[in-house]
Amino acid sequence: MGQQILVVDDDPAITSVLRRGLTYEGYHVLTAQDGPDGLAQAREQAPELVILDIMMPGLDGWEVLRRLRAADATLPVLFLTAKDAPADQAQGLNAGADDYVVKPKTSSWSAAGATTLAVTAMSWRSTSSNCGRRFNRTANHASSSRSAMSAMYCAKKTRATPR
Repeated sequence: MGQQILVVDDDPAITSVLRRGLTYEGYHVLTAQDGPDGLAQAREQAPELVILDIMMPGLDGWEVLRRLRAADATLPVLFLTAKDAPADQAQGLNAGADDYVVKPKTSSWSAAGATTLAVTAMSWRSTSSNCGRRFNRTANHASSSRSAMSAMYCAKKTRATPR
């Protein structure tokens, strides 16, 4: 069995696309439709990556992230959300997410796109010094404003790290 990825999203279409694409790539995919179920599965199944939506009924992604970080500060968490404002992206990174990706606004998002997202996240997270890798990935595959935001986040994170 491949690495486990937990997808927490209340949209069955998103969880279905991610499950298909990631399973095809050899990952074992767990899904949860809400925050409480996501937290329970993270505790019981110990995934290597959590892909988390922010806007969910009841326990939202912000609170799920806070609780995940309290339980395991090293668990990689990637926000995948429709919240596309730069302030939301900055808030997500400052809250402790390892990356913040905006969901496409069209229904043409493919399993291949979802798979690329998660596989890339798994690869740059595989070492403890991932900021440079995150910046390079972001700079090559996203908007310049997002690249700048990731660079600033990594610089802040690097300065805050004791030497």
